[in-house]
Amino acid sequence: MRSSMWDPIRRMRPSERLFWLVCVVAATIYGGGKGVYSAGADAGITLAGITAEYDSTNDVTAVEVSFVGNNVTTSTPVSVRNDATEQWRELEKVGATVTSDLATNILSFAVSGNAETNRFWWVGTETPAVVIETRGITITHFVASSSFVEMVWECDDPNAEVFEIQRRRKGAATWETVGVTSSLGFLYVGFTVVETWEWRVSATYEEEGE
Repeated sequence: MRSSMWDPIRRMRPSERLFWLVCVVAATIYGGGKGVYSAGADAGITLAGITAEYDSTNDVTAVEVSFVGNNVTTSTPVSVRNDATEQWRELEKVGATVTSDLATNILSFAVSGNAETNRFWWVGTETPAVVIETRGITITHFVASSSFVEMVWECDDPNAEVFEIQRRRKGAATWETVGVTSSLGFLYVGFTVVETWEWRVSATYEEEGE
């Protein structure tokens, strides 16, 4: 880590039952960098990687966001979470600077505390949604690429035998059904890269005796 990056840090002080889940996916996921499990970014931001280095003496973390182009500034949000069921938390930047006019540009800043422990990172405002899990359904596998979305789930209620897969554009009011299956997995081919989608898997049935 460059010594200049640590300068601002050293000044810091320490009827029917309905089941569903919803997840917003992004077209590209990136990984790499110390302490960074998985990182992604808004459409339009070409992310090269994120590194995070914790200084236990000063209880601060130095963060570097590497990107291509000029779509990242010191005010661009960088958010973190540890699980798909958690809300995203925007990091409070200290001493943020952008080194530009390079093949790979760098947003550098400091964060109070140990940010290395965060497993998921996102650059920009279009953070993937929290996975909402109600009774019975647990998502076990979710992959989104430029050409498909693949998901697998478990359901602990034997009454749920048919599952409906739906999607909608982020911010839209209505859902579009893209498939119905009696299996515990689904593959959707034709994912649109430049748009953000929410996905819902549901099983609906009448309670016995009704």
